[in-house]
Amino acid sequence: MNTDRYLNSTAPVPTIEQEQYLNDLDRGDDDCRKGHPHKEGQSHAYDIAYGARYVLEQMQSAGAIE
Repeated sequence: MNTDRYLNSTAPVPTIEQEQYLNDLDRGDDDCRKGHPHKEGQSHAYDIAYGARYVLEQMQSAGAIE
């Protein structure tokens, strides 16, 4: 496997803050998807993802979307 395209990539490396934001999005989505209660005091990214997943599941269960 040729790894040159990965080693010589010019793609920007995410900052620590961006990486944390993405991790929080994943945690919020995952918690909601697994049926865990919303955790108070989390980041805004966590709240956004949890809420978005909740709305998606409500719309799916109502038959509004597949």
